[in-house]
Formats: sequence, C-alpha cells, structure tokens
Amino acid sequence: MEPNNKKIIGIQNSSNNCYLNSVVQLLCNIPELQSINYNDDKVYKNFLDTYEEMYDTGNNIIDNESILDITSLKKSIVSCHSIYKGDQQQDVHEILNIILHHVHAGNSKGINYNINNNEKTIIGYPVRKIIIYAAKKWYEDLNKEGESIVTKYLQGQIRSRLTCQICWKEKNNFEIFRDLSLPVKNGYDLYDCIKNFCSTEKMNGENKIFCEKCKAKTHHLKKISLWKIPKYLLIHFKKFNSNMEKINIDIKFPLNKLKILTDTSEEKETYCLKGIIYHHGNRCFFGHYTCMINYYNRWYHINDETIERIDEKDIPIKDAYLLLYKAL
Repeated sequence: MEPNNKKIIGIQNSSNNCYLNSVVQLLCNIPELQSINYNDDKVYKNFLDTYEEMYDTGNNIIDNESILDITSLKKSIVSCHSIYKGDQQQDVHEILNIILHHVHAGNSKGINYNINNNEKTIIGYPVRKIIIYAAKKWYEDLNKEGESIVTKYLQGQIRSRLTCQICWKEKNNFEIFRDLSLPVKNGYDLYDCIKNFCSTEKMNGENKIFCEKCKAKTHHLKKISLWKIPKYLLIHFKKFNSNMEKINIDIKFPLNKLKILTDTSEEKETYCLKGIIYHHGNRCFFGHYTCMINYYNRWYHINDETIERIDEKDIPIKDAYLLLYKAL
C-alpha cells in the first residue's frame, strides 16, 4: 500500500547534501516510518516534518513547483553527530543507519519480555530448541533497546553456526541486522552476493576453535545464514576498499520477484524493488549521489531538485550502491 497524496518532490542541494537528500527520498518511500515520536528525538522530529511536507491534495504525483529545504534535519543531525558539520561529502550507508537509529530512538517503547518464560509463551515460533533460542536472542535485544517501527519492519536476524568436525556438536549465535552489507566480485549478480555472504568457512590450523564436548581445539565449519528477514530489506554493496577507493564493479539485481531463502521457511520470501541509491564517482567522500524511487509502480530518478520519470527497462545497474526491497 502506498501513502495517499504523497508527492515526489525535489530537495535543495546546499552544502553537498546530496548524500542526505538521497537517503531521505529512499526512507520516505517507507510509509511505516511515519509514526509517533514518543521520546521526542530531534532527528526523528525533523524527519517526520520533512515527510509531512511531501503531502498535498493535488492530483499530480510529481510536484515540480516545490523544492524541499531540509536544513533543519541536517542541523539536528549535526547537533548529535558533529562529523556532519560543514560541507564535506559523506557516505549514504552511514547516514542511513544514523537516521534509522534516531527513528528507533524516537519511536521505541520498552518491553518487559521474560526470556525465561516457557516455550509456549514465545508466540509465532514452533517449539524447537534452536528456534526457541533464536527467539530468546531476539527478545533479549528488544528488552535492551526497545521495540519500534524499525525493529518491526526493517530488522532481521543472522545465524552463525559452528560445527565441530570431530563430534559434530553445533554452537549457534544470532545477531540482528538492519541492512545486508554484501561484498562485490566481478561477474556476480545479487544472488551470487547473497550466496557468498551465506558461505561456509573451514576453521582449521591456527583458526581451530575450542569444542566443549571434545575438550580441545578442533576443526570446525562456520556457516552464516539468514534466519529472519524483514518486510523492508536494505542491501548495501561494499564498493569501497580500505583506502575509500571505489571498486567499480556493477552488480545485476532483479526489479521484481527477488527470492530469498531463510533457515526458518520452506519457501523463499519474495521481494520487489522500491528504491536505489547510486554513487557517481571514484572515492567514498567525493562524487555525487542520486536515487531512483518506485512509487505507484512507476520509477522516478531524483537528482536533488530534478525529477525524471524513467521506464523500468531503462533503470541502470551502473553505480548502484544501496537497494531497498519490500516483501510482497
């Protein structure tokens, strides 16, 4: 469901804010992020104000008569994160996570889930030991950080499994994520990147791990897998090396029917693409960011103040850096 009467409006680029403009356009394509600022977070307040300015009663989807000024949002971010003071270009992946942090901080409510409750109290999870353990780890984090629209719609869970090659004892760990950061390689498409992320690693030699059952360091297999994936799946291509130089590899990705398998589902989850952020340039803190938004099944390229309707067949993969998918 799309937000009623929301328009596609350009955002003024002042002080090299194209990184922030692109992230705001992407996140404003998630209607669930419009909620209550229970905890009076300054950044979330200004994000909500910006979102509200994208609404009017006109019939046209593109508003070419207005340009948004998000100076107040930028100032509120600077007041909490001084690194964003000034005119320097910044990384969209970092600012994306900072804004989501503040959305969570403003909207979160404490929960009092007793992780020692019996198995039947963990609603929605079959009664199996590993699933109970994963659920407890999930709720441990909610007990600590609170529950919000971010944890509900954009947060997933990764499973890390260690298996001893002597006695086959398994040890599992679970971590939450709000985006999947995927390494890129020549010839890869998005499915290859996910497969590479969910790889199996041999822990041999100096990397042997202590096995509690064998009472010694033994060979292990380490397997990463997706356990729980959110309604909105953010994917980040790791396109910058340790020197912040761009890895100019372009990854093919589906616009419709991305299918992802998790450990907890017999059928693959299906997603459609809702947004793309592009980085144009050769270094992380230089260049320019633009975004592509799927709104009412039409695609729009937004370059700060400029908006252009794009046919689906003409959507480029070159320079794609961040993807936003929505579960069908």
